[in-house]
Amino acid sequence: LIPVALLARPMTGGMKKHILQLLIGLDERFIIHLLGSEDLTGEVPHRPIKYFPVYLKESLNPLDKAHQIMQLGRYLRQNKIRLLHCHGVQAALVGRIAATMAHTPVVCTYHNLVYDRPYAPWKKKIFTAGNRLLNRKTDYVITVSQALKQQLIAHEGIEDQKIRVIYNGLERSIFAQAASLEKQSGNTSGPLIGMVGRLVPEKGVDLFLEAIPLILAAKPKAKTWIIGDGPNQEKLTRISQKLGLTGKVKFWGHVPNPLDLIRSLDVVVVPSRSEGLSIVTLEAMAQAKPVVAFDAGALPEVVVHEVTGLLVPSFDVAALAHAILRLLNDDNLRVSLGNNGYARAEEYFSAEKMIEETETVYYKVLGTPFSALEG
Repeated sequence: LIPVALLARPMTGGMKKHILQLLIGLDERFIIHLLGSEDLTGEVPHRPIKYFPVYLKESLNPLDKAHQIMQLGRYLRQNKIRLLHCHGVQAALVGRIAATMAHTPVVCTYHNLVYDRPYAPWKKKIFTAGNRLLNRKTDYVITVSQALKQQLIAHEGIEDQKIRVIYNGLERSIFAQAASLEKQSGNTSGPLIGMVGRLVPEKGVDLFLEAIPLILAAKPKAKTWIIGDGPNQEKLTRISQKLGLTGKVKFWGHVPNPLDLIRSLDVVVVPSRSEGLSIVTLEAMAQAKPVVAFDAGALPEVVVHEVTGLLVPSFDVAALAHAILRLLNDDNLRVSLGNNGYARAEEYFSAEKMIEETETVYYKVLGTPFSALEG
């Protein structure tokens, strides 16, 4: 049995789903320790998982970081952890230093495009220099998309042989639910379009709101949903009111399992400014829903233009509205793209595939082939 630890910052959205999939699906030869700000052990009742709180904060306060590093390093040594798997930037910063002190091999998974974000130039320089140094102490890097891999190679000089793309995946049960649905030709009371995501700048909710008046001009009976919550809730509500969308846009807030709402949509919109790999896009495809998205980040790796959905230039609100209207006006195209998306998601983006490839990285770093553990 091999004790491994997963370390993560406070989790939302895709990262939380990704880590839950690992907790549930990793081979039972691994004794899992979950380290971080959120105890998920109650969501995996069938498996004994050891939880230890490490409260990772967004701040770069050196006293906070020093305490976290010492706390984590001590835990790794005392529990004889054979491998530390860090998820996200904050976990990678603290985890790699602690793992070096404890002589523990370390793997880092990056979930988001960091260098697309509007940080001050001096912060980016410090971040890049620090990561270049810590990368020397990193045994392996996983990214959830080719776009993210190329960004890290370009900015941080990570060797190609030390970095691997492992796409996010979905559980089989999601596909089974979608397969049992009758394909809908559209909502009879009027078209329904929507997006799912945290209400933060990188998700581009404001850009979607700007596109809605253009859609309503052609489809006055159209309804729009925004599913999710976040720190920009009040600001986005004000933008909606300013655009005259009161009563025409429904803000759902946080929905624990948005799949039922996604199934009700005619078109799923992904207007992200930056995207590591969109779980929401995969979930929409797994429900046979066509996706309209900006060509930002890794979205072109998921959405195949004119095959599983439509891609438009980033920030082009008029093009976004035009693509949505094109699908609302063409039932056959909408159903065809949705069916193609379902097939693509099922073939390339399964949780089983993600877990299997992650285990391969673990064995590579540990120098232990899977077959050596059998029996």
